[in-house]
Amino acid sequence: MKNIFLETYGWPMRFLIIYGLFFSLVTTGCVEFFMPYSTRASIKSNERLKTHINKIKGELSSREHIFYELFDEEKTDYEDIQCLTSIGNDLAFSAKKDDEYFLIYKGKVERKYNTHIQPIDVNGKLLYYLTNGHDLIVMYDGKEIIYDTRVYKIGDLHYPIAIGGTLAFYAEKQDRDIILWDGKEIGNEYEWVGRPKEINGKLTFSASIKDHREIFTVYDGKIISDKNSLAKGIKNLDKEVLDHEIDYSSVTAFNGVSAYIAKDSEGAFVRYGEESGERYESIKKPLRFINGKITYIGILNGWKHIVWGDKRIAKYPKHYYVNLFDHIKNHVVYVAIKHFNGRYDIGLFGHNPKPDRYILGMDGKEKVFGKYIRPFYPYVINDKLLYWEFIGVINQICVYDGQELKLYDNSSEPTYINGKQIIAGYRDKTWFLIKQK
Repeated sequence: MKNIFLETYGWPMRFLIIYGLFFSLVTTGCVEFFMPYSTRASIKSNERLKTHINKIKGELSSREHIFYELFDEEKTDYEDIQCLTSIGNDLAFSAKKDDEYFLIYKGKVERKYNTHIQPIDVNGKLLYYLTNGHDLIVMYDGKEIIYDTRVYKIGDLHYPIAIGGTLAFYAEKQDRDIILWDGKEIGNEYEWVGRPKEINGKLTFSASIKDHREIFTVYDGKIISDKNSLAKGIKNLDKEVLDHEIDYSSVTAFNGVSAYIAKDSEGAFVRYGEESGERYESIKKPLRFINGKITYIGILNGWKHIVWGDKRIAKYPKHYYVNLFDHIKNHVVYVAIKHFNGRYDIGLFGHNPKPDRYILGMDGKEKVFGKYIRPFYPYVINDKLLYWEFIGVINQICVYDGQELKLYDNSSEPTYINGKQIIAGYRDKTWFLIKQK
């Protein structure tokens, strides 16, 4: 029997009938049957994550009082907070409100701009930079210098230092490396220059003339060909004729006493004042001073050793990524990562595979994390380890002495003022400044 209705309207009507059937399936929830497997799996994964987060929130309510014994929450009216930075003993950060961006310093608006501004600490004074057309505006300690980006290739300010209250940093001009110091060009006569350093109040950098074949040191505007003479001119370094080679990029001082990595016929070692450490095949820079002792990573016989004073407190295979946390001064806190095929991923959104093992250690005691769980922002309060852990992609939970205390939807990277942690956290549609008591 012919269907006159379908014959009259043809395929358009057939399409509407099929679409109506599909819509009815959608409204009854049966559309999941037609979804690709990856889509169904993603939906179920998100549902499990939401269930897990809600469960954690319920469990945390009994432990939140511990969190508030450690931290104060300061409510803000900002829509976003980023770039928390300690400038001396004062807090600076970038904030967004009503589609405007503000650089906040010492609790006041320092500058308005059209995007976030990164505050930088240089010798305890505020440095920041922004662009306006072809101009790069650099502000340091209230002084403004403008550079033409058609002349100078600067990008991010690389290795900024201050010498005598004036700013110096690395730049490029016509494919040649130079240093810009208080608006003046330094190093035009060289083929290549290295990062600027301040030694004994003088601008110091490495340089080369002929394709890097001969690299020398420029100290206070003079080429130093005899490295021993440079050593004798640097405050607190050995005054006798040296029997070892100094790695000048490692030179630093702790409590007014010089420290550097050196090398002799027996291997690499650390020299602190008149004392020399054990020999290693190589020593990783930089040197640290933690809990009253020189601390570093030395490589020997296929192992990376974490050395505190004259003690080796931990060791990991050479192919592990091992690093110390500079901001913790009262305990030796470190991370060790076993990675795939010589590659590792210590960032949150990196493209490298997740590590096999992620180890967070303190003073030789360690906690091993699984493949998909990693701690961030470790710190020590009352001799107990605190860190933040990601749940899903952005949800972050505060863990202290092994206990989960407080969950936030998002957070910033922390900073530290007077030895105390400050972090920005987002929950209940509000940004808070979370300050350690």
